[in-house]
Amino acid sequence: MNKKRYLLAALLVCLQTSTAFATADTFRVIRSGNLKKTASPIVTDLTVEGTVTLQKALVQKNITLADGATSLDASLGSIFVTQANTGATVLASISNPVAGQIITIIGGSDTNSTTLADAGNFKLSGAMTFSAKDSLTLCIIDATNFVEVGRTNN
Repeated sequence: MNKKRYLLAALLVCLQTSTAFATADTFRVIRSGNLKKTASPIVTDLTVEGTVTLQKALVQKNITLADGATSLDASLGSIFVTQANTGATVLASISNPVAGQIITIIGGSDTNSTTLADAGNFKLSGAMTFSAKDSLTLCIIDATNFVEVGRTNN
């Protein structure tokens, strides 16, 4: 089977924004190259050599962090939005990180904005306060190092 088709199938499985499919749905590539919903996941490693072209944009759903959240779960997605907190809130950890994953955290409110220190597992250019519309993008280097690759102060 064509490796490019496997990649497309894997990418579609990762999309969690479609209301047409549940998160647990899996797909397989049938002989014609079309994708078909199945009960069996693709259980092999995926290696692609060459170019993969997608016809449409991959859109990811924002994950809203709960009031007072001190951790985010990287397995839920890659775009996280803070909200108004009832008190001072410090983001202290990322659970379920995957090496190479890119995570963006966006400030959702100016009320008791979530903060993140340049300490421990977080390798930042400085502490970050997530006021409304501010953002920080991190690259997960390994299970314990989260490196800043960009930020905006809006």
